[in-house]
Amino acid sequence: MKTLMLTLAFIAAATPAFAAACTPVKPTGDRATDLANQQALTLCLAAELHARTAQQSQQLQIQADLQAQANNLQQEFRMQQTFAAAANAANPY
Repeated sequence: MKTLMLTLAFIAAATPAFAAACTPVKPTGDRATDLANQQALTLCLAAELHARTAQQSQQLQIQADLQAQANNLQQEFRMQQTFAAAANAANPY
């Protein structure tokens, strides 16, 4: 469990902060240019949102995988304890 928490802390610390790479451009007065700039800004913002969403999805998948692994290890440990207790009860000497 300690390893799981350390791994999650590492993942959280290693995620890069998304800087605002999409900056709006001042209106030029030319309607076609302004519409093209607005379209480019919208596409840029959509790409940033997609990247953030994909990264969050990947982090959640890693977290779920680590939690499943921790659960499996705990279950295996409990089975080993049960087996050891049964073996000791069967052979008291």
